[in-house]
Amino acid sequence: QMVDILYDLALLNAIDNSHPQELVASDVRVMDFIFKKYEIDSVQYVQSNSYYASVPEEYRKIYEEVEARLTKERDSVSMAMQESKTTSGDSIPANEDYD
Repeated sequence: QMVDILYDLALLNAIDNSHPQELVASDVRVMDFIFKKYEIDSVQYVQSNSYYASVPEEYRKIYEEVEARLTKERDSVSMAMQESKTTSGDSIPANEDYD
């Protein structure tokens, strides 16, 4: 479950850093959202985080899995954007003169 929590935190923090107005408009508070979604509280989160921090090899594996998921998601979005560009194409060529 810690992988899922850290993955969601990474996504929400990225949104908060790049488009904070989206979270404000949706009335989403990052940690409150995480606590509700995973049915935990701040104490459970801190205890879990402290536990994994005390077991560095396990924590490293968790972060590697989070990173792999984020990379896969990024690559999937990039591919979808590229496909969208190639299928939508402009109907007017960019370098054509119309004098």
